[in-house]
Amino acid sequence: MKGPEKFWGFPLERRPLLLSVVWIGAVLLFGGLLWFFTQPLRTQVLIEKINRELADQGETRRITGVLPGGRASGFGTWYSLDGVSGSGRALVFTLLRGSSAAACAALVDPEGAVEALLPLSENASRILEGLPEPVYRFYEGRIEKAARRPGASR
Repeated sequence: MKGPEKFWGFPLERRPLLLSVVWIGAVLLFGGLLWFFTQPLRTQVLIEKINRELADQGETRRITGVLPGGRASGFGTWYSLDGVSGSGRALVFTLLRGSSAAACAALVDPEGAVEALLPLSENASRILEGLPEPVYRFYEGRIEKAARRPGASR
C-alpha cells in the first residue's frame, strides 16, 4: 500500500522545508505580538530609568509620559517634562560617536531651545565629555530644529 504523496498540497520531499518555514513564521509572529503588547511596560520602565538618571544629575523635573506623536520625529522620542522648576519637553535620542552609541536626553524649553544635554549612562557621560564643541553644537541645532518643526510634539 502506498502512502500519501503530498503533505498540505506540497510534495513530501518538501515537507522539512515547509515545516521549517512554518516554524520560523510562528516564532516571528509570536515575537512580534510580544513586542507589540509589551510596549506600555517597556515605555514605563524606560521613563523610570530616565527619571532616576535625571534625579542623579540634580534635575528637579521628571518625565511624565510620551507626547502624542512623540515617536514621529525620526531623531528620537519626545516626552513631556514637568516639575517644580517649570515644564517643557525632553527628547530622548541616541548619540553616535565613532562606533559607540549612547542614550542621551535633551531638555527643551517651551520655545524650542535646548537647555541641556544629559547623558543617560556612564558610556554617554564619557562620550559627551569627549565630544568636540562643533559636534555638540550640531546636535543642539538638530534638536532645536526638530523642536521648532511644525507638527513637532508640544
